[in-house]
Amino acid sequence: MPFYAVARGVRPGIYKTWDSCKKNVLGYKGAVYKKFNSSQQAQEFILANRSRRYQPKDDESSDSDIETPSVLPMGPFVVDEPTVLPPVVVGLARHAMSQLRFRLDERFLGIPKAFMRTETKHPPTQMKRVYVDGASRGNGRKGTPISGYGVFYGAGDARNAAVPLCDVEDAAVTKPTNQRAELLAMKHALTDIANEIHGDSEDAQLQSIRYQIYSDSRYAANCITEWCGKWIANGWKNGQGNAVANKDIIETTYPILNYINEYYSNQNWGRLEFFHVAGHSGDYGNEMADKLANEGADLMQKCTIHR
Repeated sequence: MPFYAVARGVRPGIYKTWDSCKKNVLGYKGAVYKKFNSSQQAQEFILANRSRRYQPKDDESSDSDIETPSVLPMGPFVVDEPTVLPPVVVGLARHAMSQLRFRLDERFLGIPKAFMRTETKHPPTQMKRVYVDGASRGNGRKGTPISGYGVFYGAGDARNAAVPLCDVEDAAVTKPTNQRAELLAMKHALTDIANEIHGDSEDAQLQSIRYQIYSDSRYAANCITEWCGKWIANGWKNGQGNAVANKDIIETTYPILNYINEYYSNQNWGRLEFFHVAGHSGDYGNEMADKLANEGADLMQKCTIHR
C-alpha cells in the first residue's frame, strides 16, 4: 500500500491515495511531498521536511521553562481513511463541561459528513485567547494529590471553569498528576470550542470567533499536536518503546482538535493555534487560569475520596 507524505502543503499529513494527496499539493507554492511504501518512512520524511517555528522532542519529559512564547503547530499526522482510530469522543463527565453532541464520522477522526460538505467561508469576527492550566499538590507523597484545572476566557465570562479532577475521573483508579490536569484543561477548552462550532451554543455569533489556546505546558500541547499521530501509528508506544502515559485523555482529545481544524480550514483560518506562555511570568490570562486551577484543586477537598 502506498503512503503519500505531504510535509508542506494545504494540509500536511499522510494520504493513502494520490487523488487525496494532490488536492493538498498541486498549486501550492513550495509544496514538499513524496510517495513511500511504509507509514514510518512517510512520517520520517514529514518530520525532516516540514517548516515550523518550534520543534519539540518526542518524549514525555517535564515542561520546559523557556520564557519566550512560541507557536506550537499541530503535527501533520492526519491520515485519510485511517486504520487505527481513537474511540468516539466522550465529553468530560459532568462538571462545567458540555458534551460533544454530534455523531462522529470515524473516517475523518471526528468530522461529521455533513460538516465536510460545508463550503461557507467567513472571516472571524474576532480573535479570542483561551488560557488553560492545571494544578496538582502532593505529587510524590503518600496519598492522592489534590488536583484541579482552570479554563479562562476572560473576566466575567460564564465559560470560565475551575474543576477538581475528582469531578471528571475516579482519583482512586487513576492517580491525579499535574500532566493529567493540564491535558484535561486543554480537552475542556477544545470541547467548548467544538460545541460552539457545531451550533450547541445559543449565540450563533460564537461560531465566528477564532480561538487561540495559551498554555504553560508544552507537554500537553505537544501530546495532541505533535506526538499523537506517531503514537497511534506506533501502537501507543513512545520513542523508548514504553506505553504512552495519559493515553486515555490524549486519544479522546485528538479527534476534537481535528474537528476544529477542519472547520477552521473551511473558513480559511488555518489551524487552531497553540501558544506557550511561561508560567508565573505576570501574564494576566495565565495567572487567572492558574488561579482557577488552584480553586479546582481546593474543590477536590470536598470529593468523596477525601471526606
